Amino acid sequence: MKKKIRQKYLDQLDEYSFKVTEYVMGVDDKDPIHPFKKLPKILSDDEDFMIQCIAIDGESFQFTSKRLKNDKSFVLEAFQYPDTNYEDLNPKLKCDIDVIKQALVNDFKYFGKEILNDKNKIYEIFKNSYDKEFKSYKLIPNRIRSDINFFLKLLSIPNQTSQQLSCSGRCLLWATNKEINNNKIINTALKREPSSLKYLSKRTQSDKKIIDYVLKKAGFLPKNIEKKLLKKKSFIIKYLKFNVGHVYDDLEDKFKNDKDIAFAAFKINPEINYDRLTKKFKNDPKFLISVVNSLKKEDFQIYEDIYKDLNRFKHLEITKKPLNKIKNLIKNI
Repeated sequence: MKKKIRQKYLDQLDEYSFKVTEYVMGVDDKDPIHPFKKLPKILSDDEDFMIQCIAIDGESFQFTSKRLKNDKSFVLEAFQYPDTNYEDLNPKLKCDIDVIKQALVNDFKYFGKEILNDKNKIYEIFKNSYDKEFKSYKLIPNRIRSDINFFLKLLSIPNQTSQQLSCSGRCLLWATNKEINNNKIINTALKREPSSLKYLSKRTQSDKKIIDYVLKKAGFLPKNIEKKLLKKKSFIIKYLKFNVGHVYDDLEDKFKNDKDIAFAAFKINPEINYDRLTKKFKNDPKFLISVVNSLKKEDFQIYEDIYKDLNRFKHLEITKKPLNKIKNLIKNI
């Protein structure tokens, strides 16, 4: 009898999951009702059945019996599956560090005073996190938020994935103003992950030596810092040396039409940036001659495009040698 009831609710759960997918995709505009709202106690208290249901649909956890919700081993297993709601737990398990780590909880307001006052437990939770993004971090006591060694430890966690490393600097948001400007913290953060610059102070973000270091190490700057600096010609020229992507294409028109910037962009990445040069430069024979003189063997893919542009000025004496040069380059491809 119990087996039939189990199967009945499993079938209803499968149907519910399908309807949820249709609702989310906009196929059906009716929000489905969860079939477990009247789940019999004999099933809500059945550990194997509920784990099977949670594996299908994490929402099922909210319909689990009180006994199972108080069972740490069951809760830890349940949180192996997505959409299991941490807020459905009892207060005691919400503050259990093993449950917090398993559930990947990211809000300090749930952790309780014991964890908030224990920097070793905070370290363990941060270490376990994938994206390192935590809410309510101001609840951490100032004695911890002003502990330089604590942050140096957070910034030096071993055996982290590439995703975890890219987010490692987020702990700097917790630090007090004094600690965020500490040289040891700055150096450790940037050495580990250059993009951590975005979590450091404005004073650090405007330091030319630090900007040069981050550019050399990463080849790019955090967007908020880059946006401000891309309004200065001297920075753009410098930036082009490190960033071989499409930065020229993203510049303001006044900088795109600057001869020095245009030529620097071309030299750094001829294949990409020649096509992006404004008409102004493709209609300038002297500029095109400079382009030809800077060509390398590996730039063969744009030889013909440059020849075509320069050939429009074949009537000019100054273009004869450059045209012959690029003709020979094309022949030798």
